[in-house]
Amino acid sequence: MRQVQFLEPYIYQKIDFSNCHRILEIGCGVGAQVAMIAKMFPDLCIDGIDFMESQINRANHVLADLMASQRVNLAIASAYKLPFPGQYYDGVCIFSVLEHVEQPLAVLNEARRVLKSSGVLYCTEVFNSGLYIYPHCPAITCYWAAFNQYQIDMGGDPDIGMKLVNLALEAGFKHVGLHDVSPILDGRMVSVSKRAEFLDFWKSLFLSASENLVSEERITSVIISELHHEFDSLLDNKSAVFMYQGKQIKAYK
Repeated sequence: MRQVQFLEPYIYQKIDFSNCHRILEIGCGVGAQVAMIAKMFPDLCIDGIDFMESQINRANHVLADLMASQRVNLAIASAYKLPFPGQYYDGVCIFSVLEHVEQPLAVLNEARRVLKSSGVLYCTEVFNSGLYIYPHCPAITCYWAAFNQYQIDMGGDPDIGMKLVNLALEAGFKHVGLHDVSPILDGRMVSVSKRAEFLDFWKSLFLSASENLVSEERITSVIISELHHEFDSLLDNKSAVFMYQGKQIKAYK
């Protein structure tokens, strides 16, 4: 839930399901995105699927009220084989899912299949190679390289955001538009509390894989210690810049 609340100002500004009756979120996780979209569009019905039973179980709790009102339905299912008929949904949304799958095109093909004619797709993904930090932070840079290589070795693609347009076109989508949704810290963010919140969010996200990276000897505990110091150094540095690259497409069937 914290991630959705933090990213709300960045990734939801151009999402518009106001002309839709029923949409699908592919890879709904614990239901945080569904809850946000349901709040934004109070007349919308939303289906969510995830292949992990544990995620759906948590989502059932998070979305209990919405499910009781029959606005939300959840199912355990594969993004490669959606359990819905063709031309069923007015809209489909995908948030940070394609970066983790081995066959992103297959997922987009399924998304297009279940969309009605002229249905809309919103897909938001990362471009990790585009991370920019000033002043240079060698420990963060070293850690981030190991983090991204780990994701690649696990069958994912940490730069999938830059490939979204071509993938959508290959899947047969039309009128594909690309938007930058990159969170950024620079001199405009003057509130110390907001800067601290911003940096703490990204530090926590980066370190979410630290245990695996250390256990596989991809990084050392020294790098992690230095990473903490480098994040701390950005807090009071008025010249600091931290931009995490995110990309979002809007496309039609």
